[in-house]
Amino acid sequence: MALLERRFYDAISAGEVPSDFPVSARASQVLDLSRGLTMRAQMGMPRKTLLKDAEEAADLVLLPRRGNAALEV
Repeated sequence: MALLERRFYDAISAGEVPSDFPVSARASQVLDLSRGLTMRAQMGMPRKTLLKDAEEAADLVLLPRRGNAALEV
């Protein structure tokens, strides 16, 4: 968890994600998603499917929070 949080803080410092990025919550989500993908791989899910799902999960983790001006239309 600490490594994920550190990577997100580095991304904030580099300007890759906004300064109000919810680091702890999103690090927890990444950990949970990776565990789920690991379990699905062990159950025999095709690699192509896992890679697609991992990309979609990454997009979800990096989306702005609800209520953020970037989401309002």
